[in-house]
Amino acid sequence: MPVDNCGRWGTVDVGGQVWLRYHHEVAMGQQAGATRFQDTVNDSMLTRVRLYTNWQLCDECRFYIEGI
Repeated sequence: MPVDNCGRWGTVDVGGQVWLRYHHEVAMGQQAGATRFQDTVNDSMLTRVRLYTNWQLCDECRFYIEGI
C-alpha cells in the first residue's frame, strides 16, 4: 500500500503468521523421574507468532523488520 497519496514515500507491507501445533505423546517417558517407554501421557500446545513490516522507499532503498 502506498505511504502517501502520490507514492513519493514508497510502499509499506505489513503481515505475519500465527502457528499452533497440538502435540500428544503416549508412553514416551517424558515426566520427571520416569524412564523411556513407561506408561506416560503428555499433551502440549506449541505456538509461534511472526510479524513483519517492509517499507520500500525506492528501488535502491528498503527497510525490513521481522520479529518472532
